[in-house]
Amino acid sequence: MTIEHKLIVSLEEIKAIVLKCTTKECNSRAIFSPDKIDTIPQRCPHGHEWHWGISHDRPQIDSPMWAWLQLLKRLRDPMNQNCGFKIFLEFDEPNAK
Repeated sequence: MTIEHKLIVSLEEIKAIVLKCTTKECNSRAIFSPDKIDTIPQRCPHGHEWHWGISHDRPQIDSPMWAWLQLLKRLRDPMNQNCGFKIFLEFDEPNAK
């Protein structure tokens, strides 16, 4: 018999958005509340530049990553939760080591 474990999370249960620097040997993290991220962080906590794939004349419109963060914020707003369904995200349970 196989038993599968899944994690199912509602958008309201997301406590933080973690941005992790991918610069070699840095791995620093910037942590934000999904409801309070209002500007695009340009650098990691150690000063490495983050490229959001945006143009300088439309800085917060072109980035799909920024659009996702803003959409998450809007979806968590109680005014947008009267549509007859809720969104949940499903993840495989992390492997115990």
